[in-house]
Amino acid sequence: MHELFNVAVGITLVLFIFVLIGRFSSTEKRVKLWLMLSRLAYLTLFVISIINDVSTWQIKLVWTLGQITLVLIAALLVEFIFAHKQETHVDASWLWGLAICLVLTIYATLTLAF
Repeated sequence: MHELFNVAVGITLVLFIFVLIGRFSSTEKRVKLWLMLSRLAYLTLFVISIINDVSTWQIKLVWTLGQITLVLIAALLVEFIFAHKQETHVDASWLWGLAICLVLTIYATLTLAF
């Protein structure tokens, strides 16, 4: 079961990299590609989080709910960043918000694993 927790941490890092690359892409075609890959990453992260949470639901209820909430917030931030990227430039504070959210997600994932 710890393998899924490791996969969740890896996907979280990959998601942030996808958003960074998409944020600094210059053509709209590439922005849409990175948006699609980011969506795939956060949907995979959400599914893995639910699978992990089923096994830890009884033991660590607060961390389980917190992790799911953080993944949903990260998904909303990703959508917000890419929506504003396609219209105008995104303020760097949104990237910092996403980074903080993803670090907290990793922390919650590791706390649930051990």
